[in-house]
Amino acid sequence: MEVEAPYLALEDLVRATELDVIARLTGAYYDLFFVEHTLDMVVKNKDLLGQMAQTAEARYAVGQTVQQDVLRAHTEITILLQ
Repeated sequence: MEVEAPYLALEDLVRATELDVIARLTGAYYDLFFVEHTLDMVVKNKDLLGQMAQTAEARYAVGQTVQQDVLRAHTEITILLQ
């Protein structure tokens, strides 16, 4: 029985290490999911803001809006990219 005690302790240590690795891997997976989801949202927002900027520029070109709207759209794109 005295010989089994160190082996039992090692088994417990191995199991604890396995659980720690699983917990870290799970956390890393969820972090990756969050980052990818956030990146998708940023890309979609950038595309939408680009369309809004083009619309503002076209409206400004024909005199239907003020230059401030064009500048605001480009400012929003710049803020998003920072």
